[in-house]
Amino acid sequence: AHTGEVCESKEMRCPADTSVTALQVHFGRDERTDRDFYDFKLRCGTRWQRYLGLRFESPSKEQEESVLCPGIKPASGIQVLRGRLKHGDKDYYGFKLRCAAQWQPLLGLEYEGHQETKVATCPRGHVMRGLRVHRGFLDWGDRDSYEFQLLCESAEAATLPTQGGARTTTFGGRIFDEDEKAQLMRDLREMQLEGKDEL
Repeated sequence: AHTGEVCESKEMRCPADTSVTALQVHFGRDERTDRDFYDFKLRCGTRWQRYLGLRFESPSKEQEESVLCPGIKPASGIQVLRGRLKHGDKDYYGFKLRCAAQWQPLLGLEYEGHQETKVATCPRGHVMRGLRVHRGFLDWGDRDSYEFQLLCESAEAATLPTQGGARTTTFGGRIFDEDEKAQLMRDLREMQLEGKDEL
């Protein structure tokens, strides 16, 4: 696997009765050490939270971009694209948020050399209430990696007192019922068609 050892993990949960409605990504590249750094900020409801605070060192290049759910709708999934250029050992990540069953792309962030795409979604009727990010590094090849977990809770929890039963979703870490499998297959076909349009 490309992930290497986990160097640090950070998470953020939205305040009570709010859900994730946007994601902001801070990207930096240190050409001297061939390191690529990312940090993340969530918008919960209408308020931006602080950055997670992942390691971010003296970048030679810096970028900051956001993806917003239209109409401040809650997000229910994240799509992560991983790219890599061997020349210069550059690691890139691209992102989309799922808002009301539509994927919203994060535009403008530097991205090249597509390697893989992973998707994590909340179960039907649930929305994102938080995000956990694991940062890894593999010395051989100077590989910077990021893995994502979602904190998903019932969409109705926004109007009810906080209840137990929060469900964390990780890539490949959940069992789908038949309706969810059918929806996921429709979403994957849609993403494949979008990908062909972008080529």
